[in-house]
Amino acid sequence: MYPTHTKIINSTIGDDQIDSDVIFDSPNGNVNSDSIEKDTHVPDLCVLEQLARNAYQEAEKQQIFAQKVQKQNTTLNSQLELYKERARVLENINEDNNYLNEFLDADKRAKHFSQQAESQFVRDRDIIRDLEKQRDKLDLDVKDYKRQNEEL
Repeated sequence: MYPTHTKIINSTIGDDQIDSDVIFDSPNGNVNSDSIEKDTHVPDLCVLEQLARNAYQEAEKQQIFAQKVQKQNTTLNSQLELYKERARVLENINEDNNYLNEFLDADKRAKHFSQQAESQFVRDRDIIRDLEKQRDKLDLDVKDYKRQNEEL
């Protein structure tokens, strides 16, 4: 990890010539003047930079949140459409049930009418039989009466 041989650095002090016309950029002082002025705006810039970072992070969070909300909204809208379709199907089933109920009611009325008609038929048949018996009896009575009249 560490070099095994030491490097020799030649001293250049006194050999370099400094150009006095070069102005170095220093954030903490004014090089062209004899006095050094401190830049008091640096802390403000740091605060602004931090605020900008925070605002950017918050904007990213809001964007992610908005995407999640939009995705959830899309999901909810699709579920709503599905439930609306199911409600329409149930309404159709209810309407079909109403038709079915009406049909069943009509069928009950028809069966009741059929039972009443059958009962009436049985009663009418019995009445007709009774009347036929009475007619036959009257015919016999008339024949007997005629025979008695002929004998007299």
